[in-house]
Amino acid sequence: MKMIETSRERQSTSRTLSLLLLCLSSTGQVSSQINHQSTLIRKLLRGYEAYPPPNRPTVVNLGIYINYFYAMSEQSMDYRLSFYMRQEWNDSRFEFDSKAFSNITKLKVDEATIKSLWIPDVFFRNEKGASFHKVTQNNRLLYIHDTGRVWYVSKISATFSCPMKLDKYPMDRQSCPIWFDSFGYLKDTIIFKWMESSVEFDPQGKNLPEMEIEDYKTFDCTRQAKSGYEPGEYPCLVVRFYATRPLGYFMIQFYIPSVLLVILSWVSFWISADAVVARVSIGLLTVLNLVTQSTGSRNQLPKVSYVKAIDVWMTACLVFAFASLIEFAVVNVWSRTEARQRKQHAATGSTTGATATQGRETTATKQVNLQVASQSNRGRRTRRLSDISEIIRQPLQSIHQRRAQTLDQISRRIFPFTFLVFNVIYWVVYTQG
Repeated sequence: MKMIETSRERQSTSRTLSLLLLCLSSTGQVSSQINHQSTLIRKLLRGYEAYPPPNRPTVVNLGIYINYFYAMSEQSMDYRLSFYMRQEWNDSRFEFDSKAFSNITKLKVDEATIKSLWIPDVFFRNEKGASFHKVTQNNRLLYIHDTGRVWYVSKISATFSCPMKLDKYPMDRQSCPIWFDSFGYLKDTIIFKWMESSVEFDPQGKNLPEMEIEDYKTFDCTRQAKSGYEPGEYPCLVVRFYATRPLGYFMIQFYIPSVLLVILSWVSFWISADAVVARVSIGLLTVLNLVTQSTGSRNQLPKVSYVKAIDVWMTACLVFAFASLIEFAVVNVWSRTEARQRKQHAATGSTTGATATQGRETTATKQVNLQVASQSNRGRRTRRLSDISEIIRQPLQSIHQRRAQTLDQISRRIFPFTFLVFNVIYWVVYTQG
């Protein structure tokens, strides 16, 4: 038993010693690798000058990885996003033999050393404001490979201008660019090219509250790039993001409510023309609500001089509601004309009766002997006048009443049909393209 315990103690002791030796060996290797990296950096920077560029021309490959879009604003016509700016170029001064430095093939450069290296002077031509991320350290890195290839990445948040065409708003499709230019080097000194993976997105990077990034395209704009501060052609690249606007918000806030208000204005066609208060209240209610909606839609947009799709819609709905109010005004005028003519005929009949009575009294005082004959003649004359007045009044009443009712009946068909035709034309025109 004692021999077995002794052998076990020896085995555990040997294992512990093996682990200690392995740790010491790995620590030594790490320490040796760090020393090799420090020695290599000092060697590469010995006699190094940050100017001029390493080659002539120096080919700089550019690419971006988009973390997320912040927002797109129609009023200020710009958009914000956060992205990684990727740059890659070759510098023969950084070539080294990896075998001589513990097979180191890639060297990470610290922040202090980055400031002393040559880095392409890329700037964003349409940038309104930008900043590097510095929490908790400066968010950038630079790798030097044994072949002389330099890989430089920095994290940037920026606001870019985006001239927008809002003639089809909110069915518009916007094209928002990022222009990459060299600030001080001409194209014979630096050449910009896109990487194979020129633009990449985070899976959640395309989500925006009001817009959807559906596509992008990259271009070489070197031939078009002409500096405004120094003559000459400068290297230039551009990426354009194509964004569309989902209609869900606008359907809920503008289109569906305005359609319901227009339909509400048609209810007055089924209300009697004598109900003046009810029909006027419906007409004014719909008109005022549509004016309020139209004002609210314009407050979200810049004051442009051309007509937008939302303006066409709100104006058309306002015209339909106002036309319903005008239709009732015409019906009411015809109804009041009929009532006025009734009063006039009633007044004419009473005047005729009063004149006949006065004539009877005068004739009775003068001609007593002919009283019976005169009374019979006057009675027949009065009945004939009453019959004639009744015959004239009856057609006048029916003509105006039928005319008002016919106008309401026609409006019940014409207004919905016209609005339906307008909808077909509107959505076909503004949703195509």
